[in-house]
Amino acid sequence: MSKPDGGPAFSRAGWNGGGGQQAGMSLRDWFAGQALVGMTSCYEQWYTASNGHGWLARHSYQIADAMLAERERG
Repeated sequence: MSKPDGGPAFSRAGWNGGGGQQAGMSLRDWFAGQALVGMTSCYEQWYTASNGHGWLARHSYQIADAMLAERERG
């Protein structure tokens, strides 16, 4: 089962002159990127407490998933 992605973060109707929609990145990806920016702003603290870049990426998505779950709760 795939995780909910929150839908498109930056969709644009009628993109490129057509009637379709450009989905852009998912809201989950956007949230994960924002979490990663926050964690890397104090990189030494997070990196030394972790096992490397994979840890940062995994935890960014865990934070994003928590944000989406909270968003669903309203």
